[in-house]
Amino acid sequence: MPIMGGAERPGLRMPSAVVVAFAVALSALLAFTGSAAAALEVSTYAGRTQVAGATNGARITATFNVPVGIAIDAQGTQYVADLENRVIRKISPTGIVSTFAGKVGVEGSADGIGGAARFRAPADVAVDSSGNVYVADAGNSTIRKITKSGVVTTIAGWPQAVGHKDANGSFARFGMPYGIAVGEVGGQVTLYVADTFNSVIRRISQAGDVTTIAGTPGSSGSADGTGASARFDFPTGLAVDSSGLTPVVYVADANNHTIRRIGYDFLLKVWKTGTIAGEAGVSGSDDGTIAHFAKPWHLALDGPRRLYVVDFENHTVREIAKFRLGSIDIFSVSTVAGKAGVMGSTDGPAADARFAQPMGVAVHPAGTVYVAEYAFQTIRRIAEAPTFSQFVGPDRYETAILISKKAYPGGATNVFLVKGDNFPDALAAAPLAKAYDGPVILTPSGGLTPAVKAELTRLNPGKVFFIGLQDSLKPAILQAVSGVKIETIRGVDRYDTAARLADALVAKIGTPSRIVLVAGDKFPDALSVAPLAGNKGWPILLTPQAGPLPNYTRDKIVSLGVTQALRVGTYVGLPAGVAVVSKVGTDRYDTSAQVAQYGDMQGLSYAHLAVATGENYPDALVVGPYLAKDGGILLLTHPTALPSPIRTQLVLNRDWIGQVDFPGLPAGMISIVKGVVE
Repeated sequence: MPIMGGAERPGLRMPSAVVVAFAVALSALLAFTGSAAAALEVSTYAGRTQVAGATNGARITATFNVPVGIAIDAQGTQYVADLENRVIRKISPTGIVSTFAGKVGVEGSADGIGGAARFRAPADVAVDSSGNVYVADAGNSTIRKITKSGVVTTIAGWPQAVGHKDANGSFARFGMPYGIAVGEVGGQVTLYVADTFNSVIRRISQAGDVTTIAGTPGSSGSADGTGASARFDFPTGLAVDSSGLTPVVYVADANNHTIRRIGYDFLLKVWKTGTIAGEAGVSGSDDGTIAHFAKPWHLALDGPRRLYVVDFENHTVREIAKFRLGSIDIFSVSTVAGKAGVMGSTDGPAADARFAQPMGVAVHPAGTVYVAEYAFQTIRRIAEAPTFSQFVGPDRYETAILISKKAYPGGATNVFLVKGDNFPDALAAAPLAKAYDGPVILTPSGGLTPAVKAELTRLNPGKVFFIGLQDSLKPAILQAVSGVKIETIRGVDRYDTAARLADALVAKIGTPSRIVLVAGDKFPDALSVAPLAGNKGWPILLTPQAGPLPNYTRDKIVSLGVTQALRVGTYVGLPAGVAVVSKVGTDRYDTSAQVAQYGDMQGLSYAHLAVATGENYPDALVVGPYLAKDGGILLLTHPTALPSPIRTQLVLNRDWIGQVDFPGLPAGMISIVKGVVE
């Protein structure tokens, strides 16, 4: 695809001295508070650097041939306009690259299903909330649509009929459109098109009506103004903010080296164009409120106040942040990744990373930025580097203390003390610990270790819950924390203890919406579900995995009057009238993965994740309430190998992962998990 040049034009915006002074001051303040790049890491996500091809497969085994546009749907699936291959590629959330539509190396304009369709020069892609993909097919001067099932149709323009005409569907004419974006309000999809060779911005209604909203076809320039009085010079990229009462369209005006803003005025019924960043005709790389660009190409919005720009000739990714000063919007530019004027393919910290003519950009729902790299044939990823915390003490008791110190650095009003050498009674403790906002501390059955005593003294609780512990430990507790109240919750067996914990939970937070039933003789499943149950306030009740349902458990379900249950790792029947959702995997790790998926659907987040061994239970036992407090997720792993279901969860959710805790996990497994997450 040619990178079109153009005569540089004057028409610079000349701000007043007051505005200049304010802009300089704001730029200095933003520089002082630090740039967005400081906590970001760049990695090569898909494709092989400087290797052109059309190979499908797992991420970096795949190849592209001039990827120029990229879009991401709500599930994290990526779509890439692979220009020289004449196809649209698809990257699944697990990183598998496939050809979604078109036939590699064969150009044309045919509609059809998948490989039967033909494209001439797909320059950009966009995706709506239903998963439909829209393509700016520059070589055909048409706008195409691809359904989720791969059916390709031409929705506007006529193949290779270059021109400018506002009309419906195939009667409209375009001049090699390079950019496309979706605006969506109330299920109504509106498309916006950078009609590049016409130097105008077009709008396509859901009914297929094409109108020109800004610029005059064939009249290049840099003028701001309303409707046709505005001027553009080779606009290439668009992003649409549909969050307000009226849509706002942002435009990468490549040959003007500026970013433009088009908003609709309902009162005057006109589209108004303004310049928010860059100076027309001035190529540069300055950050701040008086910034410069060098052929900004495509744009992507991350919420209404953050706009990403791929700065083609600077080989950088830029960010425009919007600030409100009274009734005035102030736009400030910073360089997110790369170094201006330096071309390369280096991964690493954002400031040290290098790009080679980045052209496409999209934002994952989690905020991760993906960049299509024109020159080096790759898809790059820009993300906040996850933070990792390892909790490994000399024994299980001190590992629990490390977690307690992390979760409650200033002490805790309530503490839950459980047996670390015989802990079935504690399997159901997480919801109550979350409700009382207190850590779970392990102790030997026979007495307190010096480290446990010291931690109790540091926490200085007003109340300690004995979960399954004998009263003989009370004198040691009173010695560690003077005047503390002690409440014992202990049944005749683990099933009775769980029922009593449910009563205590109801007394604290009221009747639950559902219960969780897990095997009391197969501990991993109870550990996996503890963060979810704790966060939601669902009592955990126990049963032998093979049944029958204990009387303590059955009676408690009936007395609670719940009509819904989450059943994990067992198929034991529940009383009549209780609707059941079951999560039962092929082994403890598959069950852990299923519970994590379900927890994600229920509002838990991979922003805080813990990975613990599924073979040595105390470490996972104490992390449950800690994660419940944060709305986090627990995954169990084999101590020497990462099970496939757990790896899949890590890969699927890597864009959401922010903090990863490793309670008691061996160093070798930590390295493996980091390799998947980073």
